[in-house]
Amino acid sequence: MRTMKLENLSPNTILLIKEIFKNQCLLKLIQYNTTFPLNETNIRNFGSMFMDKIIPAPFTGFVPQEQKTILYVSFPDGQLNNNCEILNTQVYFQIVTHKNLWLIQGKNKEKLLRPLEIITEIYRTFNNRSIKTLGRLQFTHYSFVPIDKDFNMYILKAQMMTN
Repeated sequence: MRTMKLENLSPNTILLIKEIFKNQCLLKLIQYNTTFPLNETNIRNFGSMFMDKIIPAPFTGFVPQEQKTILYVSFPDGQLNNNCEILNTQVYFQIVTHKNLWLIQGKNKEKLLRPLEIITEIYRTFNNRSIKTLGRLQFTHYSFVPIDKDFNMYILKAQMMTN
């Protein structure tokens, strides 16, 4: 396990999002509401997704009026020691998806589930990589949370590890 300095919470959250912006498959799964999101054109203006579809904060319970997918990225809680270091730092990736957007088709026209494909792409983005002050993420758990009649959420949890 790894500790993280309190002052790195904000920069490390931005580091996570910058890495997400490098994965076009992940961006397409979040951005495009089509049945074939992976066949859509690459996203060049991924900055427009920031604070709209990729949010650096925990899910608050608010669901949008329109059908969409939102990825929340955060360090939702932590225990501090006397040196202002956060112990056992966990990262949450919360994927909120409208039920009408769940079923998609992959590049080979196979039926897939959008939120589970997003989980897979997050794993591919961060698994076995050490990223600057963030260190390495070890994925530990995922869970399903119903939100309302139209939206559901998957939560993917990771533990920060030493390099």
